[in-house]
Amino acid sequence: MSDNQHTVYFEGDIADGFSIGQVKKNLAKLFKSDANRIGQLFSGERVALKKNLDLATAKKYHSVLFTAGALVTIAAANGAPLAANDAQQQAQEEQEQQPEFSWSLAPIGSLLLRATEKVKQAVVNIDISHLSLASVFATEKTKAAVEMPALDTSHLSVAPVGEQLVASRAEETELTLDLSALSIDPPGTQLGSSASNTAEELQLDLSQYALLEPGEETIVTRPAQSPTPAPPDVSHLELLPEPEPEAENAPS
Repeated sequence: MSDNQHTVYFEGDIADGFSIGQVKKNLAKLFKSDANRIGQLFSGERVALKKNLDLATAKKYHSVLFTAGALVTIAAANGAPLAANDAQQQAQEEQEQQPEFSWSLAPIGSLLLRATEKVKQAVVNIDISHLSLASVFATEKTKAAVEMPALDTSHLSVAPVGEQLVASRAEETELTLDLSALSIDPPGTQLGSSASNTAEELQLDLSQYALLEPGEETIVTRPAQSPTPAPPDVSHLELLPEPEPEAENAPS
């Protein structure tokens, strides 16, 4: 088998300490390409960057790309991946030997899983050929068909144009008011000022009343006295004489 049967693959994985934005800039500068083409490399699919390389040249590409922050793999013609280069393997070993309590913050956009920790998801093909996208400006909505009831209009007719539809109303008789006895005062006149506001003095006849001295009782305040009862009738009664006492030594 010829030695020029190695391929360098990239699946969108980046090295620790790099962000996706940094790696994209480094790859665009390295391959002298625009940002759109470099962005297609991060779709998650396996992309062959270089083919038909000998092992030494493939490892050089591996080292340069690792320095730029991209994690690539080298596969032989039979598809078996080779071991990572010394720089990547050493970096991974140093990271694994760090104490468990050593923590750090990854840059924004960094992938937290290693290449060996990522689980490949099966691609599911969904048939969406029967679907379509509506315009964002479409406002028409499908309305449910409503059956209109049949209306009987045989008794109706259409009047000619200009015909008066409402019968003329009888003219109302104008009410005439006689205001000759009324007049209008000048502006600012106080209405009702000419009327007499003095109440007519009430004349009371008090000749039958008299003033009492202070403290004197009146008939109203005097307590009512019960009438003196008549003496009882004792004409049918009489007084009996007192009986004489009996002698103590009277003969028996």
